[in-house]
Amino acid sequence: MMKIPVWIKVILIILALVILGFSVFITVFQNPVLN
Repeated sequence: MMKIPVWIKVILIILALVILGFSVFITVFQNPVLN
C-alpha cells in the first residue's frame, strides 16, 4: 500500500472542518429565520 502524504491528510482534515462548520453555521443561521 502507498503511504498517503501528510499534506493530503491536512487538506482533507481542513476540508472536513470547513464543511462541518459551514453546515453548523447554516443551521444556526436558518433556525431564527424559520422560527
